[in-house]
Amino acid sequence: MDLHESVHRMRSLETGARPEEGLSDSLSHDLLPDWLDEWVVVERERYRQIRLRALETLCRRFTEAGKHAPAIEAGLSAVAADPLRETAQRVLIEAHIAEGNLSEAVRQYRTYARLLDAELGVEPTASLTALLPAAARAHHPGKAVASP
Repeated sequence: MDLHESVHRMRSLETGARPEEGLSDSLSHDLLPDWLDEWVVVERERYRQIRLRALETLCRRFTEAGKHAPAIEAGLSAVAADPLRETAQRVLIEAHIAEGNLSEAVRQYRTYARLLDAELGVEPTASLTALLPAAARAHHPGKAVASP
C-alpha cells in the first residue's frame, strides 16, 4: 500500500469508517526509518502521529465491538511504536479489561509506570490510574488485586 492510500485509510477511521482487522499489521512500521534527509524526518513524524492515532482508534473500535484479539493487537502495535504515549497505553489497558483480563491490564499498567519513572521520573496520570482498582495500581507485584 502506498503512503497516500495508507494515510487515507487511517484518516477514514476518524470519520467513522469500519475498522479492518488486518489494518493494524500494515500500520506497524515507520515511514522510511533509515532515511535522514530533513524532509523525510518531518514527513515521517507526521505519518507516525497519524499512524498512532489510527492504531488507537482501531483498538478502541474493536474493543467496543467486542473483538478483543484485534483490539489488543492494535493496542500493542501502538504501544510498540511509542511506549511513553499514554493514550496508547490507555486503549490497550481498556482492551485487556474489556476482555476480562485484569491481570494483563495490571501488568501493562505496572510496566508503563516503571517505564515512566525510569525515563521521565513521573507517574501515570490520575485518569489512567483510575482505570484499575486501588490494590492493582500498587507497584508491588506481590500485592493482591481487588475487584473493581
